[in-house]
Amino acid sequence: MSSLAVGADTIAADAALEVGSIELAVVMPLREEDYLDDFVVAGDREKYRSHLARAAAVFFPSEGLTFENRSEHYFRAGEFIAAKAQIVFAVWDGVFEQADGTGPPRVLRGGTADIVKICREGTRSTSLLALPEPTSLVHVMALREQSDIGLVEQYRSKVGMVQPVPKDDISGAQRIALALAAIDRFNQNVSKVGRSSSARSLVRYDSRLEGVFAQADELASRLQKQRLFGIRLVTFLTAVAVVLHQIYSGVAMNLGWLLLHLGAVFAALVAYGQFFRGSKRRDARFLDWRALAEGLRVQIFWSRAGGVGTVPDFYFSEDTDELEWLRHAVRNVIVTSKIDLAENDLVRIKYDWLIEQKEYFLRAAPHNVFYDRVFRWITRVSIGLGACATFVALLVHLLDREAYILNIVIFISAMFFLLAAVAKAYADQMAFAELAVRYGVMAKIFALAELRFSKAAAEGREDQMREVLCAAGKESLAENSAWVRSHRRRDLELNFN
Repeated sequence: MSSLAVGADTIAADAALEVGSIELAVVMPLREEDYLDDFVVAGDREKYRSHLARAAAVFFPSEGLTFENRSEHYFRAGEFIAAKAQIVFAVWDGVFEQADGTGPPRVLRGGTADIVKICREGTRSTSLLALPEPTSLVHVMALREQSDIGLVEQYRSKVGMVQPVPKDDISGAQRIALALAAIDRFNQNVSKVGRSSSARSLVRYDSRLEGVFAQADELASRLQKQRLFGIRLVTFLTAVAVVLHQIYSGVAMNLGWLLLHLGAVFAALVAYGQFFRGSKRRDARFLDWRALAEGLRVQIFWSRAGGVGTVPDFYFSEDTDELEWLRHAVRNVIVTSKIDLAENDLVRIKYDWLIEQKEYFLRAAPHNVFYDRVFRWITRVSIGLGACATFVALLVHLLDREAYILNIVIFISAMFFLLAAVAKAYADQMAFAELAVRYGVMAKIFALAELRFSKAAAEGREDQMREVLCAAGKESLAENSAWVRSHRRRDLELNFN
């Protein structure tokens, strides 16, 4: 992102375009006819026009605003960049206060120092009580023609060098580094997939938003299957290990059963480490990419409805740690996405989003209710049968029957209790009960949204139709955010007890 001013802005734009895979987004402080007054040399004007023609997106933050001072337009452009960027490169001498001939030295409005101040104090506040989000800064030392002689002597040897990050900025820089690393991991995986079947209804929109949504949706769908397989595999191997231990410790105490038990334990540990631990854990990536897909789904329809909102302003506003990358990822996609609006878009959104989501939740809620009831029944019946087997074992002991009979009955009792424990653990891990309630509520929300949207459409009230879409999107984002946080707290744990 650059305003293409003569100097560092132009150099950065040249470097980005030379790479070829980097898109240029131009942030115009002024209308072109006014902005060209800043380009005194004809060659600079031609370079500006050349860069502008190759830009993937052009923004004018001061659109519709009139200011007496040009510096206010520059401030709006810098503020826009600080709000949208993950990292701002400040090519600057580090001097905050300067004299402009109208009074004592101060931070000049719209200058580099002013934008640096914005980055450090934070932007993107969605409400009066929302915490500001600082933008990571990289300070590259540069000197001006009018720089103080002492400053020139002090920093002459450091011109062009990146300066140390101030202590107050370190935590923010580290967070941004983690967010960019997460985005990079996603980018490394998207080349391996195509469009998902669930994204077909959005193909007609033909935007970059839809393309990234389709990739994120496909990646999440694949990892969801792998995660489910991992849960089942680890649960099965753990249960097998416990069964073999029970056989070895009671029914048939010999080396063979012990070795089989140890082999099952080792296999369970390997499967657990492969799926649920380490830097490439599938469950964490599944949650991240599903959340990204759902955020992009909402953004597609919000954009299609004429820009009723932006997901980064609402998505995961409570999370500033491991989920922060999702806000940055969605913001990056939005910057250069272009959606051509059509007259019947609002009506199409009703069918492609509100009705589709309502029907999805109506299908998903009973599905989870069924499995929750099934596993509850298995748990209760297994506990009952285990208790009966324990009672039988007591009778066998009191009647002084053969030891092998007592061992078999105790083994059967243990197996019933094990089945109950496995069923309960699996149901808890899959969160059938929680999802049944959550999906039931979302089905009602989207059904109500469809009803109110249809009523507003019948009355010809487009403003209310957009208001319904905005509210539905916020509810969807809040549900998905809660879903992600809930599953992050529900890590699969090995328990051989």
